[in-house]
Amino acid sequence: MTDSKYVLSFDPGKSSGIALGHYTETQPYHLLRAWQFSGGAMGLIDWIKHKHVSGPMTIISEKFTPRPNGKFGLTLASVESLVGEGVLLAFDLMPPYTPSESRWQQPQMQYFVGGKDKTEKRKRLKKFLKDTDNYVFGKELGQPDNEDAVSAIAHGIAYVMKVELNRPTHSMVADWKGPK
Repeated sequence: MTDSKYVLSFDPGKSSGIALGHYTETQPYHLLRAWQFSGGAMGLIDWIKHKHVSGPMTIISEKFTPRPNGKFGLTLASVESLVGEGVLLAFDLMPPYTPSESRWQQPQMQYFVGGKDKTEKRKRLKKFLKDTDNYVFGKELGQPDNEDAVSAIAHGIAYVMKVELNRPTHSMVADWKGPK
């Protein structure tokens, strides 16, 4: 008998996505629940207070990396992720950032099924999540889209595959045939 391990993954921002998945030594990552909500840091604080994050689980988060917009400047909306990271630190859900801390995931880590540009990478990722029963629609989340939840789910899978070195999750990704 193998015990389930749980991973709670965050994609904080102006709109935040959160995913709870589990895996075992013999079973790949499987999404149990996803959330997506607006409200920036205050929305994240509200979620944490009402969901009572606890129990034996690994918590991971996407790490903000500055990416210039069209005018090569950051906006208040684009740096809301940093404020969300501060919330995760303040609630002691994440450790301080260091480049070697694997629980902080770089944004590109979510694109583990390839693609030539961001649009194709995103399309392939969503197809993979649908094909492996790890997808959630915006309507299910009560949101106009699912972009942040998709990122959170993908970060959870990437962590389980690349950091925890879970063979079944690696096989699930390697065996995927791609879009038809």
